[in-house]
Amino acid sequence: MKKKIAIYFSDEEKYGYPFWEERYLDPYKDIIKRIEEKDIEVYIVRWNSYIWKWRFNKAYRFNDLWELDEYNEINVDLIFNRDDKNTIPYITDCKVLNHPEFDQICLDKIKTFNKFPDLSPKTAYIHSFKDYIKNVKKFNFSENDMVVLKKNFESSWRGIFIWKISEITEDIYKSWENILFQEYIDTSVWIKWIVKWMHDIRVTVVNGKIISSNIRQPKKWSFLANFSAWWSWFSIEVDDIPKDLIEKVTEIEANFKEYYPMVFSADFMNSKDWFKLVELNSRPWVQHISKVKKYYIYNNALADLLIETVKKI
Repeated sequence: MKKKIAIYFSDEEKYGYPFWEERYLDPYKDIIKRIEEKDIEVYIVRWNSYIWKWRFNKAYRFNDLWELDEYNEINVDLIFNRDDKNTIPYITDCKVLNHPEFDQICLDKIKTFNKFPDLSPKTAYIHSFKDYIKNVKKFNFSENDMVVLKKNFESSWRGIFIWKISEITEDIYKSWENILFQEYIDTSVWIKWIVKWMHDIRVTVVNGKIISSNIRQPKKWSFLANFSAWWSWFSIEVDDIPKDLIEKVTEIEANFKEYYPMVFSADFMNSKDWFKLVELNSRPWVQHISKVKKYYIYNNALADLLIETVKKI
């Protein structure tokens, strides 16, 4: 019997995210083709369709015309988690890539900080404006110091403020629950042979091997260098990643070997105190092949990991 992989997305629409955009659909086509060439069936599953013990009550599969055929119920051998809204249930009765515990460490930013406090900016977990005031005093910040406030479980640009202490008032959030309060990292420290001015650097790892890296930069009037904000980016060769950054990525990866097989990315900022870990992402995004040919390396590594994993089940 053929092995079956289910790729899980949180959008409940048949052709919903990420298939409504060509830049995402195309690389998924390449990944799925590579997997199915190995006599493995790949299904798309969405939102709350998981029942129990490897079963989904609804699934879709691409046909030869790259249209999605619907199936009422399927049993799968492996779930590949691509959930972008954190709706996937905590599945313990079926193999999931990435492991739910590892996924939670990446999703919950305070867990990431607690795991790697020496690699991270100064961070406090606050739940009220009073907590914010207390931590301003605790860290000995002055009114002109920049700080970062972000919602713990949000991604992209949502809920992030990078302001001076003097500019922050209680009404910037409707609720101050689950807020990360962090020191501001001045990323205008350059990596001489790679980038000038403000930036962050992402390193992507597939089962212990560094596969790709890219630099992201905000516009000159913004501090946000993420996919949903105004930014620019370019990829760099793995051989060009600074040695001390590779050492930090290796240190992080060594803490997670119990969760193999896995894929993750680590975002860093360079500062006068060397590289600081910003966050871990257990669901690195795929990229349109025509933009960066190097992404064949990552997409193929991802497909090969799924093939290797499901064949061992």
